[in-house]
Amino acid sequence: MPSTGITQDKIQTEAFSIQENSSFLDMIDDQPYEEMHAPEGATLFRWDFSEKKEYSYNFNQKVTTQNLMNSFGPGGKDTVSAQNMTGNGILSYKSKGDKTARFVLENLIIKSEHSVEGSETSPKTMEMKSPPMIIQGVNEDGNLSIPSSSQTLLLKLLFPLPAQQMKVSETIQNEANMPFNAMGSLLYVKGHSKITLTKYLEINGQKCAKFTSDIDISKMDIPPEMEGKYVALARGKSVFYFDVDNRKFVSGKLALLMVMDIEAKSPKMKFSDDKEKSEKMTETIKMAMNSDNLITLSIIEK
Repeated sequence: MPSTGITQDKIQTEAFSIQENSSFLDMIDDQPYEEMHAPEGATLFRWDFSEKKEYSYNFNQKVTTQNLMNSFGPGGKDTVSAQNMTGNGILSYKSKGDKTARFVLENLIIKSEHSVEGSETSPKTMEMKSPPMIIQGVNEDGNLSIPSSSQTLLLKLLFPLPAQQMKVSETIQNEANMPFNAMGSLLYVKGHSKITLTKYLEINGQKCAKFTSDIDISKMDIPPEMEGKYVALARGKSVFYFDVDNRKFVSGKLALLMVMDIEAKSPKMKFSDDKEKSEKMTETIKMAMNSDNLITLSIIEK
């Protein structure tokens, strides 16, 4: 899911290391809106899907990804590569009028640039138009009629509606998990998203609630049968603004780092025509990735 245009001549990938948090954190809270008086009581925040309508947003994403992988073959060495990706599209909630809607990400143009550390060739570039991404059965509280861990997490990160009534300065914690494919075994990474109602602001004449989220999904139970190192996490922060009276989000930014780090025994491989090659196969598989994301949403007024 990714703004347009890649300007780097070459992506610098030296000294690969696992990041602790997103490098975009200082870019998400930069809107100087005027503060408004907060209601005395707690407020319940929900979408309005009671009529057929659309809430559409300009969707922009910037992604910087760094990968480390060792060669499985004899004499192989670690390879570090990097990718910068940007994209523009339209993200919408299309209400059916029965208090449910479908999530649609469409017209997404992706541009990317890929380079390999130590390579003499120029970075490779690519541009593509992605097919629509659709999630059906979204309720007014942002949850799905038929739950799915990966889809539910995506919706909660992009549009962080609190599950209960809130007053200013209150924080609630939503449990979160994401699937992780660890060498063919499906594990789940667990954690939370803490949502705080920080204040009320006036945006284009409307009273809006400001939500900040602190995301940390990094705990994983590794079965004893799985030898090696397995790390996966999603960590970041967001700031979103919700129009209280019209029951819709107006804008927001999400900075999210996703990390994967695996070091495990490689499969035993024997080649009938090359015994020496069989004996020289690497004993360990190493794979690691930092994927750093900045997502910006702004409503399209109709």
